Amino acid sequence: MRELDGISLYGLFKAGSRKVSAARRELDRINVFPVPDGDTGSNMAYTLDVALASVDAHPSVGVVLRDLADSALSSARGNSGVILAQFIAGLHEGNGSSQSMSMERFVRSVENACARAYEAIARPREGTMLTAIREWSAALTESRREHHSFRELLDAAHPRLRAALAGTTETLAELREAGVVDAGASGFEALVDGFREYASGRADGDAGSREAPATLAESGIDPVHGPSVEVPGSFPAIRYCCEFLLLAREGEYLDLVALRELLGRYGDSVVAAGGPAKARVHVHSDDPASLSDSLRIVGLLAQQKIDDMAMQYLDAHEPVSDVAILTDSVCDLPDDLALKLRVHRVPLLMRFGADEYLDGCTIRSEDFYDR
Repeated sequence: MRELDGISLYGLFKAGSRKVSAARRELDRINVFPVPDGDTGSNMAYTLDVALASVDAHPSVGVVLRDLADSALSSARGNSGVILAQFIAGLHEGNGSSQSMSMERFVRSVENACARAYEAIARPREGTMLTAIREWSAALTESRREHHSFRELLDAAHPRLRAALAGTTETLAELREAGVVDAGASGFEALVDGFREYASGRADGDAGSREAPATLAESGIDPVHGPSVEVPGSFPAIRYCCEFLLLAREGEYLDLVALRELLGRYGDSVVAAGGPAKARVHVHSDDPASLSDSLRIVGLLAQQKIDDMAMQYLDAHEPVSDVAILTDSVCDLPDDLALKLRVHRVPLLMRFGADEYLDGCTIRSEDFYDR
């Protein structure tokens, strides 16, 4: 295979997605950086699964990448999922509207995707998924002239990707202490390994069932599955993982650089991916309500998700029972009591005019009464 059409490109990602899903539990288990909340594998698998379910295996590479980039941005979950969505967007930008993709264009598109992934993160760290992407891109560039098929090219670049993955343990102190490789980098290696299997004819990349799962459970993903073997990690210093899908208002556009600066005022682990019309933002913050108020000034909030990383950490590393207690946010429990008893709260969706809020997360009780 010397050239990709849309069908074969879809097949690459389908095979890669299956490899990520197969590795999901192990990726969750070794999830230490940036916080040990045990969800990197679930986030990457969900992002790819839902995105692919929303895309047709069209003959045109340009159409497949355009639709996949848009769907991945909407389905992205977690730090790793947002980076993955930005990587796919970079592939689309590098290819443009071309009907097919030569090996040369594929390599150039990966180079662009690598640059876009780095741009998405306010403070990039080496020894992460970014390092794996960069080293794989460099290996493809160096190997391109020596090989004459996608199978040969992908096989030749893979040892450098594997070496980059192994090196993450020594690059980041958090990973060195835990004795594991970076979960996001490992997930990316699984994705590329799926590419290799498809290119060699060892994996089926058919479209299959493309009905998008509505929940993690429908994807076969258990978001609260704890590690089977304890991996060290520190209790999260910041409480909430906040994610929003932001749309530009009519006649306006989103400035991703300004968005990253805004997010940085509210916390860390800042990622902003997408473009001037639609952006997925991710930040760890202790004040999701004030954060959402600021984002509403910038654009329209189409999606919002707030994960309690303290609860995720305790469930993954210090389980107290096989029984889960679940309530909605009408049960107004104090945070310390909910954490102590491990009571999981589902926030009700509140709507004031065109504005939507997650009760107790992006709107406080006192603000609710004011409204």
